[in-house]
Amino acid sequence: GVEDRAEAMCAAVPDLPENEEYKRTFSFLFRNPIHAAETARQRHRKGRT
Repeated sequence: GVEDRAEAMCAAVPDLPENEEYKRTFSFLFRNPIHAAETARQRHRKGRT
């Protein structure tokens, strides 16, 4: 379910050189601390590290 969707979304991102202007414009999509925190919380809850 969710993992399949996340993997598909990651696979859809083209493998291009980093573009600083693009990263500044869309930084809220790429780096949101809530995503990392929730992933860690869920892994801990499921006994995965």
